[in-house]
Amino acid sequence: MSVPKGMESRVAEGDKYIKEGDKHAKKSFFHSPDWDNAGVFYEKAVNCYRSAKAFEQTKDALKKASNAAYQNPNGTTYTAAKHLQEAAKIARDQKQIEEAVELFVQATNLYREDGKAVSAADAITDAAKLLDDKDPERSMELLKQALEILEIDDKEAYSGDTFQKTISLLLKHKKYKDVIEVYQSQCRALKKLTNPHDLNKAILSMIIIYLYCDDVVQARKVYQENMDFYGSDAGRAASDLLDAFENRDPEKLAQLTQFKGKFPKHAIFNNLYQGIMQIVQNGLKVSESLVSENPVTLEAPPPPYSPTAPPSSSSTTTTTTTTQEDELL
Repeated sequence: MSVPKGMESRVAEGDKYIKEGDKHAKKSFFHSPDWDNAGVFYEKAVNCYRSAKAFEQTKDALKKASNAAYQNPNGTTYTAAKHLQEAAKIARDQKQIEEAVELFVQATNLYREDGKAVSAADAITDAAKLLDDKDPERSMELLKQALEILEIDDKEAYSGDTFQKTISLLLKHKKYKDVIEVYQSQCRALKKLTNPHDLNKAILSMIIIYLYCDDVVQARKVYQENMDFYGSDAGRAASDLLDAFENRDPEKLAQLTQFKGKFPKHAIFNNLYQGIMQIVQNGLKVSESLVSENPVTLEAPPPPYSPTAPPSSSSTTTTTTTTQEDELL
């Protein structure tokens, strides 16, 4: 490992602390590892290496400090996770992508073990972003895991950014079935949060995806299953889109989706995620058929939150269909 010029003494000091930490972490016939002192020396080494901008040494010292915190009965799993996340960021900045992803995932597991769902989702989302171009399939799986972590741990209030990143990546790679599933997850979260405005935008987005995939019947079904949606701005926009498709009226569709600074009739389109907005502007076309020829089974979205009626304690699963269009925005 190269030593930055003028920083040799700080690196040497860090090396000394590493050796001391290793001595305390070593198990012998007469002594168990002293993780308290091992952690103290490893963290001192981190500070020395970091001040010297010795990135490889800093990363390695952070991994040792993480293990010491995890092994220490008096330590915390959160501290162990934090050290690994810091090591992952260094690997990321040094373009060591595979190691960075591995460390972010390890940090995610430790955060989950410690009950920190939001930190876990943030770490695994960072891993997913690194794989966007290199391995998009794995990237999308990691993003879905982030959503599952937040949903399982009832932390949906913090999941807006994760939803947006997931939807953007799925649209980029034409995974429309998965887009619908993510919006269904978002609907469940927003229903718990009693957030009808964002819930209505999510329902409108699903309708737009169905229309883009030439499945007008299923788009109408989503609309009809959400009565509280009808009178909203999103509901009125959806109704106009559906009318244009069902009446095979390309002129009306063009009037609804023309974009010159802003949409002429439905400003709600401006408030959708960028990828959905681009579909509205450039992707929607009236076809001859109302039903797609190659359906893919999907779970229907849950009904929106109604301020006048309590949410049902049980739900019924309905089957809807869509197909993936080969052509994107």
